[in-house]
Amino acid sequence: MQNHSKAKSHVCLITCVIFLSAISQIQGQTTFNGRAIGVRADVSAVGAVTVTTVASDTGNLPSSGGSLQANVANASVDLLALGITNALNTGIIETATSGGTAGGTPNSAQSTARVNGTNASLTGIPVTATVLQSNSTCTCGSGCSGSTVITDLRVNNLAVAVTGAPNQIVEVTTLSGMVVRVIINEQTSPLPGTTDITVNALRIVLLDNIVTQVPLADIVIASSQSSVACLAPTAANISVGGRITDSSGRAIPRATVTLADSRGESRSVIANSFGYYIFDGLTPGESYFIRAVHKQYLLAEKIFCAVDDSENLHFSLSHQQTKLTNKK
Repeated sequence: MQNHSKAKSHVCLITCVIFLSAISQIQGQTTFNGRAIGVRADVSAVGAVTVTTVASDTGNLPSSGGSLQANVANASVDLLALGITNALNTGIIETATSGGTAGGTPNSAQSTARVNGTNASLTGIPVTATVLQSNSTCTCGSGCSGSTVITDLRVNNLAVAVTGAPNQIVEVTTLSGMVVRVIINEQTSPLPGTTDITVNALRIVLLDNIVTQVPLADIVIASSQSSVACLAPTAANISVGGRITDSSGRAIPRATVTLADSRGESRSVIANSFGYYIFDGLTPGESYFIRAVHKQYLLAEKIFCAVDDSENLHFSLSHQQTKLTNKK
């Protein structure tokens, strides 16, 4: 009897695994977002209208996923709106974003931006690098991660030791009191724990002075953003029930039926006068152990997987064998 119960348990486990696998393969449940930008510069004088310049922008990835690319041979951004001689020039820029099967993983989105030969000058403070590259990835069940590749970074003609840690900051204050703030491997996520990340290989912010810190220029180089909305398929709770009868098919009223889940949590119901019982709120894909007991009958047990609603979980109980003892 014990081996038979184990065999039934194994069959039920296989059924549940197949059922859960079918749920996990439902398509169209995950949406994607991604964007990669080579250079974005927001420049303004104090109180003036901000001028935005963008180079090599993939645009936003469709929510259904896919793949987008935008490559340019070089970029030149005019920063003269500051009223000071400033400039930003680059070499080849390559940007790409993808999501879904187009990206190689059905439940993942990824973006990358690579800028070669960056040469910027703000208020006479040069910022240069040979390569600036950002990478971002978000995957259902694994969260998001970001990384950068930065080589030969120099700020004000001094080599910068890139630590690899997110949001490393280097600042230079000019003789006129302006501040050039360089953020290396900038990583941001809108909410902790969400599957959304933006990685900027380099961000250069020019502040009017160290006290008021009004931004006059905000330049992002090699920016990649990725996110996924992992919508798990939902299934309504399941109800199961049946009838308790004897071996001749007659109803057994007031039998106790006990249901236990895989964690050992149990609950019981009493069959009505016609022998019927029901349990509500079962979890789809869960394995359950159920037994029917009546004082005049032998108990019966079943193991089953809650796949869908059922009213056919019946029990046929055998009569207890009564031993008679002769008294002298």
